[in-house]
Amino acid sequence: MSDSRTVLSGEFAARYRVERQIGSGATALVYLARDAQRDGLVALKVLRPELAASLGADRFLREIQMHQRLLHPRILPVIDSGESGGQLYFTLPYAEGGALRDRLIREKQLPLKDAIRIAQAIAQALEYSHANGLVHRDVKPENILFTGGETCLGDFGIARALEQALEQSTTSTGLVRGTPAYMSPEQASGQTDLDGRSDIFSLGCVLFETIAGVPPFIGATPQSVIALRLARTPDAVSLYRDTVPTALDRVVAKCLQRAPADRYQTAGEVVAALDAALADVDNPSAPRAHTRRRVLATRWVIRAAGIVAATVAAFALWRGFGSAAASGGIPEGDPRRIAVLYLDVLTPETVAPHVADGLTEDLIDRLGEVDALHVISPNGVRPYRSQSIAVDSIGRALKVGTIVGGSVARSGSTLRVNVRLVDAATGRQLESETVDENWTDLFSLQDKLTERVAFVLRQRVGDAVALREHRRSTGSFVAWEHVQRAGAEARLATQLAQRNDPQSALLFLRADSLYGQAQQADPDWILPIVRRGRIAMALALVPPGPPTSLDAARYDRMPALEKSRLWVQYALVLADSAVSHSPRSGEALTLRGDVRYRLATIGSAGSDSLLALAEQDLRRAVDAAPTDAPGWAALAQVWTLQGRYLEAASAARRAFEADAFFEVRRTISTALTASLFAEQYDDAIRWCRLGLSHYAADPRFTQCALVVLGWSGRRHTDVDSAWRVVTSVERYDTLSLLAPTWMYRRILVGAILARAGLADSARQLLTAVQQRELDEPNNRSAAIGKAYVRLLLGDRDRALADLTTYVNASPGARSQLRTHPWFRPLWADRRFTALVQPTPQ
Repeated sequence: MSDSRTVLSGEFAARYRVERQIGSGATALVYLARDAQRDGLVALKVLRPELAASLGADRFLREIQMHQRLLHPRILPVIDSGESGGQLYFTLPYAEGGALRDRLIREKQLPLKDAIRIAQAIAQALEYSHANGLVHRDVKPENILFTGGETCLGDFGIARALEQALEQSTTSTGLVRGTPAYMSPEQASGQTDLDGRSDIFSLGCVLFETIAGVPPFIGATPQSVIALRLARTPDAVSLYRDTVPTALDRVVAKCLQRAPADRYQTAGEVVAALDAALADVDNPSAPRAHTRRRVLATRWVIRAAGIVAATVAAFALWRGFGSAAASGGIPEGDPRRIAVLYLDVLTPETVAPHVADGLTEDLIDRLGEVDALHVISPNGVRPYRSQSIAVDSIGRALKVGTIVGGSVARSGSTLRVNVRLVDAATGRQLESETVDENWTDLFSLQDKLTERVAFVLRQRVGDAVALREHRRSTGSFVAWEHVQRAGAEARLATQLAQRNDPQSALLFLRADSLYGQAQQADPDWILPIVRRGRIAMALALVPPGPPTSLDAARYDRMPALEKSRLWVQYALVLADSAVSHSPRSGEALTLRGDVRYRLATIGSAGSDSLLALAEQDLRRAVDAAPTDAPGWAALAQVWTLQGRYLEAASAARRAFEADAFFEVRRTISTALTASLFAEQYDDAIRWCRLGLSHYAADPRFTQCALVVLGWSGRRHTDVDSAWRVVTSVERYDTLSLLAPTWMYRRILVGAILARAGLADSARQLLTAVQQRELDEPNNRSAAIGKAYVRLLLGDRDRALADLTTYVNASPGARSQLRTHPWFRPLWADRRFTALVQPTPQ
C-alpha cells in the first residue's frame, strides 16, 4: 500500500505534482501540490491507509461529490476527489494565509475585533450551509483558513462524508468523528442526528479560544474533555480578559449552552449578535465585564474554592438565613433542604407514568441517605405533581432552598432523562444533567441517574454550606471582598497551572497579596492565612522567586529542590500562625499536617519526626471534627508514606464517607493509592472508576486503569490492555500534559511483562526508558519503577543500585521504601535495610 514517501515521489493521480507534506490529522495526510489542470496550488488530502481500507471508495466519493455543490465566498470548496493507487483523496484550494491554529500558536489571544470578525465569517458560512441542509460537524481552528485576505471554512462536509460512508461499511476503525475540544455535548454523547446548533456550539468554542487563548474545555484525553463538556458549563470568557464587552461575553456564553434549545437557533442569529458586540468593542460607554466586578468576584471565589452556590444563597449568607427548621436544625430556605419533584413524561405514548415515578422516588431515596441533607418525602411533593406552580411558590410552601425537576422521554430504544437543579428562591437553573440509556435497562438508568444527580447536587449544596460558614467567620465586609477577589485569581491560577502556563505563578502571587490584605482587614480571621498557606504549597511546585525578601540574596544560587523547600517552609510559618490564632481549627491543623507531610516527602531533615508531627496535627483535626474529610484524606496520605497501608485505606474510606458534599477531590485519589499499597486491587479498581466517572479530566485519574494493571496484571491479555491505554493516552494528549510520565507508563507495562514471563520484552522497555532518561536527566518519574522491574526479572543487584540512586536524589523516600510492597523480596537484605535507614534528626 502506498505511503507518504510514495505520494511525495512525484506525480499523483496523473494531475498533481506534490511538493511537500504540510500537515496530518486523524483521517488524512495533507500535501501541497500543483494542479496541472488549474495551474495553481492546492491542498491535497490523502486518506490514511487504514481508513481508506475500511471505506468503500464509491460510497465515499459519492458523499464528497454531494458536498461540492456548496458555493459561498466563506466556504473553501472541494475541487476534486478520486482514487489513485488504492488511496482515496480530495483537494481544496491552498490557503496561503494558513490556518487559524497557526495564528493562535503565534499570538495565543487575538484582538477582540479580529476574533469577532473571524467568528462572523464562519457563522456566515454556517448560515449558508445549514440552509442547504448540511452540518459541518468539525468546526475548529485547523479548519478555519485564510486566503486572499478572507476567512474561509474548510473541509466542509468531509466529516459527514466519512461518517456516512463508514455507516455503510463493515468497520469504523480509525475514524475520529469530530474533535473533542470543539464537539457539542450532543455530538460528544454519540448522537448522529445533529443539526446546525451543534456547529454553533463548536463555533462558540473557537470564539472562546481566540479571546481567552485557551479552549473552554481542556483535558489530557478525549474522554476527559468530553466528560467536562457533558458535566459543566465553561467559565465566562471575561474571566480571561477584562476588556471583553458584556455583549460579547453573552454571545460566547449563549453559543456554549449545553442544551441546544438554549443556544442561538440559527447561525444568522450569531452573525447579528456579533455585529452588536463588535460595535461595543471601541465604545467606551458600553458595559464591560470588569464593571461588574463585585458580582463576578462573588461568583469567582465560589468557583475558586470549588464553590458554585446560587447568587441568592450568597446574598442570604450576608443577611443570615431564616429561622431554623424543625428537622435537623437546617434553616428554612437553606440549599440543603431539597424537594425532588416528580419527573414530567414528554412522550406519554411510549413511557408509562410509573417509569417516571420510579425514577423520581429512587432519586429521593438516594439523596435521603445523605445525613447532611433534608429531602422532602414523596408524600410531601406529590401534591405538586403535574401542576403548573411557580418554583418560588413551591419553595416557600415546602421551605426548601433547592428544587430538583426534570423530564423523561423515549425515542426508539433510547430513554432520556433530563434533570435540572433550580434555586428555589429565584428560579434560576443551577445545573442540568442528561442521562441516556437503553429502554430495556431501566435499572442501569436508575443507577446512573441517581449517582450523577446526587454527585452534582451534593457539590452544589456543599458549596453553599462552605460559603455560609466562611462568611459568618468574619465581621469585616472589606476582608470578605478581598477574599472573593483573591479566590478569583487563585481559581484562574489553578487552571493555568494545570496547563503548565507560566502566568499561573503571577496570578497565585496576586491572590496571595489579596489574601494578605484580607488578613490586615481582619487579623483574627484565619481563612486568609490558611489560603495563603495553600498558595505557598502550590508555588512550591514551580517557585517564581523567594517567598520573602530575607531569602532574596541566596535564592538564585539555590538548586531547584531547595527553592521548593523554601516555599513549603514558608507555608509552615503560615500554618503555625493559623494554628496559633485558632488552636482547634480543623482547617488550620489540616494545613499544618499537610505542610509537614510535604516537607517529609521532599527529603527535609528529620522526615520521620515530621511525619509523626503531621499525624499528630491531623489526628487532632479529625478528633475535633470526625466528619473532617480533608483531615482524614491527609491522614491517609501520611499513613501511606509511613507504610501503614491498611490504616491508610481505612482513613481514605472514612474521608470519602465523611465528605458529604464531595468537596475533597484528592480523597478518591488517596483511596486509590492506599488500596494499591495495601494490595487491595478490587478496591483500587472501584476507586479508579469512581474518579474517572466524576473527575475524568484530572490527571490523577486519566491513566489510573493503567496504574492498577501495572501493579496487578500478570497475563498476556493484561499486557495488551495496558498498551491500549498507553496508546490512547499518548495519541490524544495534544497538550502534552502527561508527557513527563512517558517513562512511568513504560515501567508499568514492563512490570506486567515481567510478571507474565515476557522477560526479553520487559528488558527492551527498560532500555527505552534508560535512553529517555538521558534526554530528561531531571525527570525521576521512572527511577523507583526501574528497580521494581529489575527485581521482578531477578536482577537484585541492579535493582539495589537503582534504589540507591533514587534515595540519594530523594532522601525523603526512605520512609515509604522501608515498607513498599514492591520491594518485599529485599526486606531481609542488609544492603536494603541500610539504604532505607531513617535520616538523622
